[in-house]
Amino acid sequence: MQWIQCCLLLLMVCVQTPERQRAKELNDKAIEIYYTNLTDKSRLQKALQLLDEAIKLDSLYDVAYWNKVTLLCNAGEGEVALKVLDQLLVIAPDFIGTLSMQGHILERMGRPAEAQAKYRHELDQCEKAIKKGLDSLKVPLRISRAFLLMFVKGVAVGVREFEKIAAQYPEDKYVIMQRETFEGFDRKKFIEDFCN
Repeated sequence: MQWIQCCLLLLMVCVQTPERQRAKELNDKAIEIYYTNLTDKSRLQKALQLLDEAIKLDSLYDVAYWNKVTLLCNAGEGEVALKVLDQLLVIAPDFIGTLSMQGHILERMGRPAEAQAKYRHELDQCEKAIKKGLDSLKVPLRISRAFLLMFVKGVAVGVREFEKIAAQYPEDKYVIMQRETFEGFDRKKFIEDFCN
């Protein structure tokens, strides 16, 4: 009997609800609107409105929160983005990238101590995820960890960590794609340009 209940529970979790499906459609439409006509000033408001509708339909749909934060950052709305990131942390506390994004925004706002706390917390999360994560996620998680190390222990430490990963996985497409991020990284410029 317990086995049947467990299977039913798994089916319920795996089946996409109509709300999630509609939220996904709204999310996709928002991104399409935003990125297909960058000269139209009203695109941001329309895209944000669609993302708000997606979140209202399915308050646990983390992708819509993440996309909303991205659009807000592109518009230079760091303070609003921080609030949305707080909401994302409530529904997905282990979502890698959330704390570091908060850290970047806080650092840009001149709040380095708060930023460091965010970076350190996410570095811990990253290390735990690497230890228990899927093999397919180990390389991206290790690269995320290397990036965080640039903010916690210095750029040179993060670059050295990335070089170890690159030496271990020289043909990995994700490693190749991320190399540019680490080569000649300028933390000050990165923070000045972040969410601006």
